[in-house]
Amino acid sequence: MARILGLSGSLRNARTTSNSSLCSDIRGINTQNELLKYLKSQTTILVDAFLEAGKGNEDSYLKTYESLRAKARDQGLSNSEAGLVCGLWAASQEGCEIEHLSLARHFPPAGQIMHVDELKRKILDSDALLISGPVYFGDRSSLVQSFIDFCYQDDEILSHLKGKVYAGISVGAKRNGGQETSLIYQMLDMVNMGMLSVGNDSKTTSQYGGTVVAGDIGKLIDDDYGIRTCISTGSRIAHVSQLEVLTKEKTFTGKVKIHMLLLQDSKDRKGLKHFNLWISDMKKVHPEIEIVFWDVVSEKVIRCIACDICPTDVGVPKDYRCIIKRKDDFFMKYHKEIVDADALLICAYNPKNRKELLSYYQQFMERTRYIRRDNYLYSDLLVSPFVISELSARQNIHIRIMTSLIRHQTILSHPLIGMIHDGIYINENEVRDNSIDFIERAAKIAQSRIDKSNLPDSTYQPDGYIISKQKMENDKKSGRLDKAINSAKTYRKKKQLKRMNDA
Repeated sequence: MARILGLSGSLRNARTTSNSSLCSDIRGINTQNELLKYLKSQTTILVDAFLEAGKGNEDSYLKTYESLRAKARDQGLSNSEAGLVCGLWAASQEGCEIEHLSLARHFPPAGQIMHVDELKRKILDSDALLISGPVYFGDRSSLVQSFIDFCYQDDEILSHLKGKVYAGISVGAKRNGGQETSLIYQMLDMVNMGMLSVGNDSKTTSQYGGTVVAGDIGKLIDDDYGIRTCISTGSRIAHVSQLEVLTKEKTFTGKVKIHMLLLQDSKDRKGLKHFNLWISDMKKVHPEIEIVFWDVVSEKVIRCIACDICPTDVGVPKDYRCIIKRKDDFFMKYHKEIVDADALLICAYNPKNRKELLSYYQQFMERTRYIRRDNYLYSDLLVSPFVISELSARQNIHIRIMTSLIRHQTILSHPLIGMIHDGIYINENEVRDNSIDFIERAAKIAQSRIDKSNLPDSTYQPDGYIISKQKMENDKKSGRLDKAINSAKTYRKKKQLKRMNDA
């Protein structure tokens, strides 16, 4: 059973002791309606506590804050805590153990870190981290930053977190208040630390995590959609962390199909040379693995025309159902093959001189819209950017790859970034080590997907698309959608089992 550690990164936190009553409360909530009532009552408690603490301190918010902290009774919920409760409740409903930790307990407004042994023990006992916190200028809170810095300074914690799962929840005062940028920056920190990163699930269109609108204390309860994104983030981290728990005792089998898609290169094809050398090296390390290389730069990728009806029909994954039917189009030619993968490496070479650039990256990425809308055909695949860059190229394509691919409901891994200086590959050994880690983890996760009998519902939700929504409703009423989803699950299982047996 996976253990999810929920961390709240707000100095407004009400639950600042080591008391485990919050998790006990969460485990006692059986329905979403009960959850909403609990959130309403608990956020109201904190509003009342702030008003009480402010009596006599009307001219000094600092005195109000100090009074509130002195009277803390481990009751009530801040907005960040309420969002975290939604995620932990969903994880508990999925069968995970849950634990709670207030970062305000360990990182006070001023002074040294407190209760270090307790903080470290909870981290080392976890299989996944779910972090909830407020937005500050489009980024995380200083509490969350202090937590990340703390992890980086402890080798035992870093070793433990490698391969563990991360997801985030962010609270901002406005709908576009920096929630997504905060989650993206945090996601980058966590994958660079060696963790696996996930967003929310298909119930709220699978993006970067929980995004809540709540400025004043107690306002989270008014954001119904934000609450749902927090719940779906909890479901997503629960599902993937339980896959990871299944991999703990597994040994590497090599039974994995990794697709490499080269989407950007220099005109003299330096990238093609480097990536082919990488394939040869990895096959020597693990000759059992299957690597399928796609030189997309030499193909034709037609731009997405935003038809808003993709996929054009319901069906099984092997059927190509994009409206673009040109015979020379990459997706038209190779759809059946490119959706038959256990892991993806999205490859790019960055030349210093942009005049030397050949790129189908953006055309390719926007065309994967039909793959995402086809009930997330890349769901649960381990994904990483593999970028080789000349030292002064100053491109950010690895970030773009991660922020796009996570929306396919994938599992993000440590980016592979090679650096070239004066024609010399200056960090080749580091990239090689990270590559071997990626391959071995991809094989274990692929096996775990087969072992896990219950696959999650990955139905695409066309929020904001009236035409798509109407089409989906028609497919639901006719029964075609359910039939397609069930056949897709069966198809995926059979393909994975056949690949494992053949290997």
